[in-house]
Formats: sequence, C-alpha cells, structure tokens
Amino acid sequence: MVANLVNMVVVGGYVTFVSRIDFGDNGDRPDWLDHINANTLKVKLAGSLASISAIHLLKSFIAITDFVGSGAAMSANHEKVILWQAIIHGVFLASMILFAWGEKMQRVEGH
Repeated sequence: MVANLVNMVVVGGYVTFVSRIDFGDNGDRPDWLDHINANTLKVKLAGSLASISAIHLLKSFIAITDFVGSGAAMSANHEKVILWQAIIHGVFLASMILFAWGEKMQRVEGH
C-alpha cells in the first residue's frame, strides 16, 4: 500500500513536470509509463485506502467478539464507532468503484 503511494507520487511528478519532453525516436522513455497513468494510480490509491479501512473495520469486528466472549455488554458509543467506520468504508468502496468506472470509460472513449 505504501509502495502504491510512492509509485503514485513518482509517476504523478513525472507526468506533471517531465512528460512534455519529446523523446522522439530515441527510445529512452520508460516502458512502464505506457501502462500506468494518473487515472490508474488513482484507482490503486483508492483501493489501498479501502483496504486500510477494511482492516481497521475488521479490527473493530474482532473487538466485538472480545465483548461477547467476556460476557461484557458493548457500549452504545462503541456501536456508533463501528457504524461510522462501516459508513466510511462504504464511502471508500463507492469512490473506488466510481474511479474505476470513470477510468474504464476514458479507455473506451480513447480507443
């Protein structure tokens, strides 16, 4: 996940500041730039954020089993925290799906 973020910064910086250089027939342009663009990296970053959110939500779900196993009652505050974590995770998933759909639509229109 951190590697995706570093990759996005590197490629985004290249696309923003260096991509206007005309390589011509020289062939020094890195091959991986043809396969990765800013939209692809947005989808990967959104996927990383959704994965981190899912791991955090799973940690909260596991904490529920600790309450149930010990016989202690879960507080209303803990239930609200889990509800908000689930809502935030849903927003991350929805944004990831929208980014992926938008990137797919751009590829279809571009070809």
